[in-house]
Amino acid sequence: MKSKVILGIDYNNILMSGFFGKELTNSKGINVNGIIAFFHRVVNLKNYFGPDYIVIANDVGRARTFRRKLYAPYKATRAPAPEGILEQLRYGLQLCYHLGYPIINHEDYEADDILGMVSKFGNDNNMDVVLVTSDRDYYQLVSEQVVVFNPRKSEIIDTRWIVDTYRLQPYQLIELKALAGDKSDNIPGATGIGNTTALRLMQRFGSIAAIYDNIDSLTGRLQRSLDSSRELIELSRILGTIVTDYSLIDLTIDRLERQPYRNPQLAMLTLRDLEINVLTDIFTYDLIPLGVETAD
Repeated sequence: MKSKVILGIDYNNILMSGFFGKELTNSKGINVNGIIAFFHRVVNLKNYFGPDYIVIANDVGRARTFRRKLYAPYKATRAPAPEGILEQLRYGLQLCYHLGYPIINHEDYEADDILGMVSKFGNDNNMDVVLVTSDRDYYQLVSEQVVVFNPRKSEIIDTRWIVDTYRLQPYQLIELKALAGDKSDNIPGATGIGNTTALRLMQRFGSIAAIYDNIDSLTGRLQRSLDSSRELIELSRILGTIVTDYSLIDLTIDRLERQPYRNPQLAMLTLRDLEINVLTDIFTYDLIPLGVETAD
């Protein structure tokens, strides 16, 4: 019997990719390009993957996540959100809600953690999972049942792709990031070891533990760097590891189900208010389940 498919959408990532396209402003001066691009993307994804479940995961803020509590500089130097994007993110999420799509978030975790939990839930229940995002952090989640779909390149990232590209298994990417760090996220990594050196070490030894077991075979500079960076590497491992324990958010199959009674009429009213007539047909014939009696 064919496995059921969960489509997990990194909401902020996908809507923001549309936001940086051509600006489309309505008569009220509100830019709506990200919203339009997002829902066109949802339709295309539904048609291509034919999922049984669609889950929207979004970030609710960085200030109170467990990573920021553990390490205050985590993502602290990110530039402020571009003007207008927060408004589009809010309207888009309202539309998803009115259409009944499950939206999962949590102040302690980021969207990639939520989708990490969804991935583990899918694995444990013999379901296939497609994670839709252009964020490479998700690559560590790839398995025989989990793939990442990068919509910017229309590319499916599976285990073979990871091995061909990095000559590592997906789970080893966690340790690669722990060594190399990530400047965009303010994850420190080992002092003096960048992406190229970290990749070479991981390809040669396979794990951080094996690197330390064979530290005497490395150059003096690398030995000194690794010796002085043990705590930073362990911190970076924690910061860079996507959480997959779905019991932390009480995830059950019921939370993945679409709720058709939230009132799609409100979605249509929001479309009219935003003057996004181009989505009317999509919402009527594809996103709203036909033949379902909706709430008043």
